[in-house]
Amino acid sequence: MWTNIFRQQTMQLESDCPLASLCELTYNRSFLPKSSAVVFHIPDISWNYSRGIPTVPDLPYQDANGQRVNVFLSHENPTILRTMYMSGALSRHVHNFFHWAMTYLHASHVSFPYGGFWLPPAETARLGFKPIQLPSDQNTILHNKTQRGILWLVSNCNSNSKREVAVEALSKYINIKIGGKCGKTPEDRNLCPKGRDCSYLYSNYYFYIAMENDICNNYVTEKFWERYTFPSVPIVLKASIYQGFIPDNSFIALDQFKTPKQMAEHLNWLMDNPIQYLKYFEWRSKGWSIAWNHEGFRLGW
Repeated sequence: MWTNIFRQQTMQLESDCPLASLCELTYNRSFLPKSSAVVFHIPDISWNYSRGIPTVPDLPYQDANGQRVNVFLSHENPTILRTMYMSGALSRHVHNFFHWAMTYLHASHVSFPYGGFWLPPAETARLGFKPIQLPSDQNTILHNKTQRGILWLVSNCNSNSKREVAVEALSKYINIKIGGKCGKTPEDRNLCPKGRDCSYLYSNYYFYIAMENDICNNYVTEKFWERYTFPSVPIVLKASIYQGFIPDNSFIALDQFKTPKQMAEHLNWLMDNPIQYLKYFEWRSKGWSIAWNHEGFRLGW
């Protein structure tokens, strides 16, 4: 490991890795000449500065003999890497430096999804994994539904995906409660103060916005992963990003409707028809599981 992982040395070899006895993982840079592979967590790459301006990234020499594999590691999408971690500047300093990619993309050399791997019921049973156990009954799901409409807690008010434009159009036909930094009133902006557990708010609403700030293939982050346990249905931007990887009928996508009005009519219909609404929670009792650092699905940290 050339870098830490979010400032911590958490990456490790698991004992059930088939190659564990043949490999050694170290953060000691003196082992660089002997290394077969070197992993670089892009957000943790440090820079040399001149007069307050980043000039040269802290990277080792290129391996002229091509014996060492340099691995590009990141959970983040390209926009976040460019705006927050200077990947654009980094690309100007390296040429054919990285050989492998370890990212959220399923086509990466090493798939490294944000929250783990969803396993359908048949695969869960075959591997002997414990299925997800979440309530799906009417009493639990609907008990605290005191507000009709959609909840959106958000701090980025000008996203690359322009999700705020879509939400504004949808809000003309259905109630949408916007809280956080993008709230319209002081009360809304203080709806969920930083550091407070606001999971109860999601129980009050039938739906919540889980749209990403960027539209990228396979890019599913904490907006979905940290809230799939809530008794509320997530609304996402593009169905294709989730289909085939997330349980079927566990979300609603904007692009499944021709107009905002049509979507709002469907959401209102679901709120008026509990039996239809509850179908979005049936997956919870079907035997799905999430493989997060399980045997055969190790992420290494």
